[in-house]
Amino acid sequence: MEHPLLLLGGASAAPGRDSLDQAAARGLSVWLADTPANLAACPELTARAERVVALDHTDVDACLAWADTEGATRRFAGVYGFREQAVEAVAAVAERLGLPGNGRETVRLLRDKHACRGALRRHGFPQPASLVTADRTRVAAFLASTRGPWVVKPPVGQGSSGVSMLADAAGLDRALAHLTGASSGPGILIETFQPGREYSVEGVCVDGAGHVLAITEKQTTGAPHFVETAHSLPAQLPPATAEFIVDTVRDALAALGVRWGVFHVECWVDGDRVVLGEVHNRPGGDHIHTMTQHITGVPLHGTVFDQMIGRRVDPAVLLRARGGVLRGAAAGGGAAIRFLLPPPGRVASVTGWDAVRADPRVLVGQLGLREGTVVPPLTSSDDRPGFVVATGADRAEAVAAAAELCAAVTIGTEPPDAVGAPATGPARTARGGSGAAGTDPGATGPTRTHRTTDRTAEEARA
Repeated sequence: MEHPLLLLGGASAAPGRDSLDQAAARGLSVWLADTPANLAACPELTARAERVVALDHTDVDACLAWADTEGATRRFAGVYGFREQAVEAVAAVAERLGLPGNGRETVRLLRDKHACRGALRRHGFPQPASLVTADRTRVAAFLASTRGPWVVKPPVGQGSSGVSMLADAAGLDRALAHLTGASSGPGILIETFQPGREYSVEGVCVDGAGHVLAITEKQTTGAPHFVETAHSLPAQLPPATAEFIVDTVRDALAALGVRWGVFHVECWVDGDRVVLGEVHNRPGGDHIHTMTQHITGVPLHGTVFDQMIGRRVDPAVLLRARGGVLRGAAAGGGAAIRFLLPPPGRVASVTGWDAVRADPRVLVGQLGLREGTVVPPLTSSDDRPGFVVATGADRAEAVAAAAELCAAVTIGTEPPDAVGAPATGPARTARGGSGAAGTDPGATGPTRTHRTTDRTAEEARA
């Protein structure tokens, strides 16, 4: 292709590789733009790019200045990104260069959780009561005027970072302390707690309309921090409920002005209501995008790239894919991710990972532990040290496979009260890049052996 694709914030192993693969399949060359640190961490991606650009995707003004310079002499096929922190820069650069996109103001609305709730409310979608403020007096008034419990979170953010449930006003200081450092936005967002079973909805826009492809069933730790511990597709739902979710998400995207790209929308089913959560104009994280592509056969990034280069995307193909998913007969069967959640402490040993990684049911897996690694308490998505994505003939088989594979990994840790004591020997490098390690020679207390199903067995049975 004569005009390259600008992949902004694209130096991330799995979605970056997928994006490059799907661009190459369409004859698109790629300019890969990201921070110097991210680029350095992904040499396999930079080697494939036509041009590598050191550019901070979180700095919208810097991205626009770069676009003004490059855009004066170069035409791009389109601008694309899959990171939450990059979506505003992607929209702003596309808008500046006259390329397809959702528009910067639309994307800013989506990223502002409170403003997005207000917009959905004005369009008639049920929403929890919410308030953004830095004023403790207004927080107290909100607590007094609404029914608890409540959830305190950053106005802008992701991955359960800074999220806490608040049972009463006495717990506010603790919730605010947990929030510190988790948000780049002003003040705090406090909402009435939304009960119900949690799902997310995955899809892509074609011809200006949102097309749902799959619904993901989600499991979390629950209160107080609601860290996601497992996901599975396709979700088990009565057909009427699934169609109601599809219709609600499609109508919400139209109301919010989302008409371009991949989307990932969170929701709860609460009795006979569907209540929307956060709306994202990017693929779902936690390898939800990987699983969606696997079970539907639809290339998410490539569907966007097709539209950039003028190739027609037949909505009927997307409709057929969704129909199979909602009937429980997805073309690719089922897929499930389960996170490895050892207890807090210093890692002394990891066994079983090499065999798990080699299992043919594993679509992708990762374990970021080595001897001496300190596992923190589980308070956000960043605290999850590893995962397994498994496949099966259907969702139930995939969930069972993920549970079985995680159970085969045994992680030994020192008790939490030993963390901080000096180790008497250096940490050893993980064998084979898998994160496996031997016994910690510097262990100062008894080692706990943890089979990774202990904390998430109930989710695996869901």
